[in-house]
Amino acid sequence: MVNRRKGKTIGYRIVLSLIVLLLGMPVHAGASSVALTAAAQTAWGKLVSFADASQAAKLTAQMNSLRSWQSQEDALDAKLEALHYSNEETLTVTKNRIKTIRATQIAALEAKLKKTEATYKPLLDQYSLLTKQISAANAVGSKTLKKLLQMQADLLKPVVALAKADIKARKEELQAEKTAASKTAASIRATLKEIDTVKVQIRAAKSGAQSSKTALNSLLKTFNASVKKPDAQASSSTLASMLTLYSKLMDYKQKNYTCEQKITSILTKAKLQFPSA
Repeated sequence: MVNRRKGKTIGYRIVLSLIVLLLGMPVHAGASSVALTAAAQTAWGKLVSFADASQAAKLTAQMNSLRSWQSQEDALDAKLEALHYSNEETLTVTKNRIKTIRATQIAALEAKLKKTEATYKPLLDQYSLLTKQISAANAVGSKTLKKLLQMQADLLKPVVALAKADIKARKEELQAEKTAASKTAASIRATLKEIDTVKVQIRAAKSGAQSSKTALNSLLKTFNASVKKPDAQASSSTLASMLTLYSKLMDYKQKNYTCEQKITSILTKAKLQFPSA
């Protein structure tokens, strides 16, 4: 009978030793909000070894849950960081792209206007000179010269009117293109402005996450103290509180990630507002 009990005790110790071995492994290699130090892990292993079967099972389950939260947090942090930097890069590219809206068309129309003005410049200069000469002839009272100059000016007048109309049309065409570009740019900027509201939500989520993290670190100190005593009941109770806080922490981080997804959607909406050509 004694040997049977002794065998059970040995078997129980072997199981606990395996648990301690597993729990003695590094808690997490990532940048989780909380992580046990090597000394705390050693103390934890001893605590579980000397706990009864029920307590050991509960403590092990709680620690596994903590590790699960840590793994989920690291995975979410990686996704969040990648999405955030992607959004920031896209936002910069989008803002710079606004400056190029209809730039090719505007440049072409500017060149067209410049060429039109250069083509008509000799004609307009000649007409302007005739106008000045007519005024000068009138000032000196030379009616014959004035009449001669006026005849030349009258001959040029219809052509000058057409030239000025052509230049005006080119200017209006250019202005219409610039107005269209400005309107499109304003519309895109208005869409990007929606990001400001989302960033307010992100700041709130980060603030909530930081508060949870601070509370977690405070509980971690209490947990370490309980483990070193060792006090299985207090350790389990503190772990339960930590798991509740970790859940809240992850909720805040998930909200942050959801906000980054909203920003991605806004950026996609903005990109679709750019002219196709």
